[in-house]
Amino acid sequence: MAGFTMGLLAEWEAPVVLQFYIAFSFNFDYKNYNLQTLPCPTIEFFTEPILVLATEADNYMTTSCILIYLCLTLQIIFFTSCCIYYLFISKTISRVSQSTRRLQIRSFYLLVLQTFLPILLVTVPMMIFLNKSKDGEYDQVKNNVMFIAISVQNGSISLSILLVHKPYRSFLKSGICGKKEGNVASEISTRM
Repeated sequence: MAGFTMGLLAEWEAPVVLQFYIAFSFNFDYKNYNLQTLPCPTIEFFTEPILVLATEADNYMTTSCILIYLCLTLQIIFFTSCCIYYLFISKTISRVSQSTRRLQIRSFYLLVLQTFLPILLVTVPMMIFLNKSKDGEYDQVKNNVMFIAISVQNGSISLSILLVHKPYRSFLKSGICGKKEGNVASEISTRM
């Protein structure tokens, strides 16, 4: 019987799975019992192009997208309101110096600018794509515009980081213009 490591196959060090397969492949009574218990599917199972969804696909996709955007929007509103409260409203509660507060406010403005530049570059083509025709036809031009916008997204994120922060911007200018600046690390540490 397969499953027990004894006999000729065990002497040849055959795996137990192989012993099981060999033992039951020659056992026709067991095959017939399995076919009676679990019959083969009908021919329509293999030939008909059927896809059964639990709900309507459009309704499900719309609901899930709305929930995801709602959660992201609520998170953005919460963290932005916390930053605004601690940076601008509660000036007397905080125990940081004026220069630290000024750097934090400047950093907040730069972070907002760094965030909204790439979002703006993707939002405009997305609005064009979402404003599709009423008949629901496939439009190659809109598809290409959306593909290009999503492809440019990573580059726009990197570019916004390089352009917003002064040390990166000065290093980029020195690389493009070809003039050699002083020690960039000391320049960064003196500006902070």
